[in-house]
Formats: sequence, structure tokens, C-alpha cells
Amino acid sequence: QERMKFLRADEYDPVKAAERMGYYFDMRLQYFCRLTAKHHNDECACIVRDLTIDDLTEDDLKYWRTGFYQVCREKDRAGRIVCIVFLPLCYQLQIPPESMVRVYLVMNSILTQNVEVQRSGNVHIAYAVGLGKDSLKFIGSTHFADSVVKAGRWAPLRGVAKHFCYDHESLHPMFQKYARPMATFNAVRFRSHFGTNAEVMYNLLTFGISAESLPITPDGVVKTDFHLGLIQSLLMQQQSRNVQEQQVQQQSNGCDSLQTGDNFPGHAQLGQKTTMSAVDGTVYSSSQSNPLGSPDRRSSRNCAENGSVLVLNPSIDVILGRGTHSKNNPGNIRFKMLLEDYFDDYNAASSRMQKACLVNTIMKQMQEAGSRFLFEVDDSKADNSSISTGSTESSF
Repeated sequence: QERMKFLRADEYDPVKAAERMGYYFDMRLQYFCRLTAKHHNDECACIVRDLTIDDLTEDDLKYWRTGFYQVCREKDRAGRIVCIVFLPLCYQLQIPPESMVRVYLVMNSILTQNVEVQRSGNVHIAYAVGLGKDSLKFIGSTHFADSVVKAGRWAPLRGVAKHFCYDHESLHPMFQKYARPMATFNAVRFRSHFGTNAEVMYNLLTFGISAESLPITPDGVVKTDFHLGLIQSLLMQQQSRNVQEQQVQQQSNGCDSLQTGDNFPGHAQLGQKTTMSAVDGTVYSSSQSNPLGSPDRRSSRNCAENGSVLVLNPSIDVILGRGTHSKNNPGNIRFKMLLEDYFDDYNAASSRMQKACLVNTIMKQMQEAGSRFLFEVDDSKADNSSISTGSTESSF
């Protein structure tokens, strides 16, 4: 599977794929192995497994949460993942190139776990609107350029399009500096866009990238709501995976199985009620007593009457029902993207059994991420006046 990533990235050319693989693992040794040795007591531990969000340092996560590198909430018109790096943020925060490369490689590793993403490739946007002449010493430095270009060249996710957006004439030489090695990226096109935020967003629209999907406003304000939800989802998914690995390890050692409820905050055992308040002030009620994974409105109502409430985590929870509250919820958008990844396989399935297996695969991925399916309960049917709305969840 690992070798297939590189073959797909180089259109099944074995020589180019072998070269890409060699340089890629050299980068992993350079940027990760000393860090992973602290956790795994082995400097080569990062070579034998996929990179995860746990491989990032605290500083890396701090920089990443600023939104300097994001995955757009929607794919482009051709169904390809769109990634964007905000160079003004990199300059303002003086983000080290090493942190930028580590974040890029970890996200690259996560994205390439999906075969469809590998095949379709991704679109990359270098957004430099608002970047002044004073930033050339930082952004145009040899160390910065070599690190970024090398990471983009040898990572196993094929870049099919590159866009460079800027609004200052002094940045044109930097555009030329980055444009020369782009031929080695196997990119179908490389385009530059000069103008204000609104003009650049309009130009990107002509390439199938909607303005609504870009994490920036026409006024130049970087949006991080979906981005922070994605990071939180990745952290919870990795924490759940770590608990499962620890449980398997203890079972193999003859120990009692690990109770995940004590080690994974936010998850209760089946049949156990939790009482917490949502971040946005909305109170939700739920009971994890339904083992079939389907919503149970009666258990939700009973939970509401008893005053048990549950935290709504918008980054991973799926809100059922119609309206903008569910349409704009990051968890719903993430679930929709997951369904789109399996859309072709589901339509190509020749039997109901195959389709059921695909559904189980999707639900397993949602379960591993800690996702829940919630719906509102009419306030008039809840006796507890302190509960504004109610919800339930599948038994994750």
C-alpha cells in the first residue's frame, strides 16, 4: 500500500516513484525521527508507519491552529482536495520552515490514506495577498524555499495544479523563483493571480474553486472554524486509536481490558449518561443506551427529562435534520466528504451485501473518530426547563 502511493503520484513510473520514495523517507528521517524517538525509543519508528498528528510538536500544533496551512472545506469542481497556505501568517508569526514542513507532511500522510485522493491528486494555493516587500527576506530565503519546494516535490500526493496569489509587484521575482522547479511537480498547470482578495477569489472561481470554500473573507480575514474542527477531529481520532492500541497491548499481555471511558474524555460506556454543556451555550441531552447505532427518540426524551446533557462537538458530531445549523456544521461537512469518497464504490457494488459492507466501513470510520449522530427534540416535550434542545446519538 505504501509503495502504491508513490506509483500513483508518478503515474505508475517505477523509476520516478522509487526516486520519490527515497527522498521522501530521507525527509521523514530529517524532520521526524528525533522527535518520535522520545515516544517510541526508536529513531526509525517513523519509517515503519504512517505519520500521525501525534508526530507534531506542541509548537507545530500551536502554529497549525493559527490556520497558516488549511484544507478547504469543499473540493474543487473536478472533485480534488484543495489545500492553501497563507504566507502572510507565516511571515507575521515567523513560523520556522521545519514546522511548516512537518505540518505539511503529516497532513499529506493523512490525505493519502484515501485511495481516491491519491488518484485524483490535490490543488495547492500559495496565498500571498497582503504580503509586503519586507517579507522577501523571510519568504524568499534559500532555507525557506528549499524546505518548502523539497517537501512539495517528494511527498506522495500528486499536485495537479498550483496557484500563486499576490498583490505586490515586488513579489513577482519570488513567483519566478518558485515557478522554475514546478515542472518537476508533475502539475497540470501552474497559475499566478495578481490583485486584491476579492479579485483573486474571483479568478480562482474560474478554476472551479468556489469562494465559499476558501477559508478567507474578501476583506482578507482568515477563517479557522472548519480548520480547528478538523484538527480537533484528528486529535480525538488519534487518541481513540491510541487507547485501542493500548487495550490490545494489555490484552496480549494477559491484563484486564482497558476501560476506554476512563482514558478517553468525552466518551462514556454504553448505558452511562453524561452531563455537560455545549460550548456555544446550547444544551443537548443524550443517552448512550442504543447498541444498534440508530437514533432513539424515546431515550433522548427520557434523558432530557432527567436533566442529563451532552457536549456538542461540532467538529465531529453530525446534526440530523434540515436547516443551516446542520448544513454549516463541520461534522456534517466532514461526513458528507466521507460519503463522497465512497460514492463510486457504492454505485459499483453488485450486491446488497457489498453495499452493506461499505456502509459498515463508513460507520466504523465515524466510530473511530468519536462521531455521533444528533437530532433536536422539541422543547415543549421536555419537562426540564433548563434544557433548550435535546439530542441523541448512535452508540459510538
